[in-house]
Amino acid sequence: MLKKRRKKSGYLQRFRHNIDLNSFGVDGDLIEWCKRQSEGSWGWWFWTHPDWHNLDYDTYDERAYGRNRAYMSFQLKRDAVRFWFWWQRMGDHENKR
Repeated sequence: MLKKRRKKSGYLQRFRHNIDLNSFGVDGDLIEWCKRQSEGSWGWWFWTHPDWHNLDYDTYDERAYGRNRAYMSFQLKRDAVRFWFWWQRMGDHENKR
């Protein structure tokens, strides 16, 4: 018997199992897969390069945008593994940076 999802799923939700998407954005089809296929909670979040946001002047450096990283995160290891294999089969993720 599977436990109920303990936490919310979606944007800025971090869990134990993270997958680097090798891009600076999250495609909608990745989110749709998680909605349909994940048994546990899941989410996506971003690592922002320090050069991207200048806090002193509250400005953004467009040249550093491509250095940011997007991650999918999963509560359950089996969801992360299933997602990774599905994502590898898609094959369109290799050169997004």
